[in-house]
Amino acid sequence: MAHWIMRHPDHLHADEERQLKDIMVCCPQLDAVRHHGKQSEGSVTLRDTR
Repeated sequence: MAHWIMRHPDHLHADEERQLKDIMVCCPQLDAVRHHGKQSEGSVTLRDTR
């Protein structure tokens, strides 16, 4: 489930997206975490450590 939450929604298969939506309806806390992650993703940058 964490993998589904962390993945971009465009990269979920239809059955995964449906299952994730069902889980989010049953658990508003996880839905809040997912939305928080979406809002934060723009502030995360990748750093080249070479």
